[in-house]
Amino acid sequence: MRHVIQSKLMLVTLACIFAGTLFCNNAAHADHHIDAVITIDTQLGTLDTATIDDGASTNVSVHITHMDDYPDPTHADGTFTYSWGFFAPPPHVTLPNVNQTSNTLSTNFDTAGEYPITFLCDVDFVPATGEGRWHGEAVYYDAIQDVIGGDFTTSGTKILYYYCGAPVEYDSSLPTVSAPQQPPGTTWTWKTSSALNVQENTGTSQPDGFVIGIAGSSNANVDSIQISYSLHGVTWDSTIHDGYTVLKPYSLTRLSTTNGSNPNNGDPGTTPTYYLSQIKWQVRDQLGYPLNNVPLNETFGTFTASPAHPTENWGAPTPFTYTTYSEGGLYGIFFDNYTVKQVDDVTGVAKIPPIQYTDPNNLSQDLVTSGSQSYYVGSSTFGQGCLLNSGTLSYYVDHADHQ
Repeated sequence: MRHVIQSKLMLVTLACIFAGTLFCNNAAHADHHIDAVITIDTQLGTLDTATIDDGASTNVSVHITHMDDYPDPTHADGTFTYSWGFFAPPPHVTLPNVNQTSNTLSTNFDTAGEYPITFLCDVDFVPATGEGRWHGEAVYYDAIQDVIGGDFTTSGTKILYYYCGAPVEYDSSLPTVSAPQQPPGTTWTWKTSSALNVQENTGTSQPDGFVIGIAGSSNANVDSIQISYSLHGVTWDSTIHDGYTVLKPYSLTRLSTTNGSNPNNGDPGTTPTYYLSQIKWQVRDQLGYPLNNVPLNETFGTFTASPAHPTENWGAPTPFTYTTYSEGGLYGIFFDNYTVKQVDDVTGVAKIPPIQYTDPNNLSQDLVTSGSQSYYVGSSTFGQGCLLNSGTLSYYVDHADHQ
């Protein structure tokens, strides 16, 4: 909440301009004049447009500008007494009535609107000799306005990621937003472009939270945030903070495939100990750029034996998680390896039918088993993230392939 003070200083000489008030009680006994002015601490702004935060304070001071018979009031030998008071005290404004030339005006309005405020300082001086009395009053009139609004601050990155509802695992520095405290009863709405949302922190009474992506950006640096306040029919919109980009996994491109096997004793004519098919993939975002260091996972459906091998015992593969990385000048890549061993390492059971030697130039089309395989990008939790590919994984006697 911001308070705008438009200052109007009035120099009042020799008091009793407000006859009949408590501030004129001593004036009738005064026989010397004091001229004084009241000022507000200009460190908070210019004199005509000072601003005060809710709950904060600013100094209000009285300064003696002239005393009869004293060319320099600062060297007057005697005792000054300062008495502060309001003529029209606005709600929830306090000014301690202490005998000092500088006092603190605390502001804590809870209703939007403009409040006139008129207060004065009754100044008395008794010289050390005890002879005579000096008196004066300094009057201050102002209109203090309790204003909703105030721009919000942002921090953190402006590059965000959206993984189709899955938590962003590796981006822990989500940008934060924070706006000034508002008057009670103020409501606010975060206005964001379609790719962004603001998640507010719980337990706070002011706009405060962090920015998340809810869709991929249509282009780089185009998404924005704004806040709109409302109180008693008055609305105020902040400036627009833009330059955000939300990246979303968009495409999974197959770059290459290699097939090979390990023949027993180096003899291609014998049953190999295993074969290995390797597929290289690349993940790109909706803007066409590779996505590096992004987690992904695979899931499998039911695998069914081919009619040619109804008694096969190859079973279904085990799903894995991956993370995209860079290699050889390529970014956003990962390798999926399909390894079939002739004898299972755990059970010691041999494959039926047995695997065959892999000739990369003459691959067999003898299908053993097949089932569905899907890739989800953005999460290491199986089945979460953006589904970028769903196809059929086929195991042949000498290689595997994803179609």
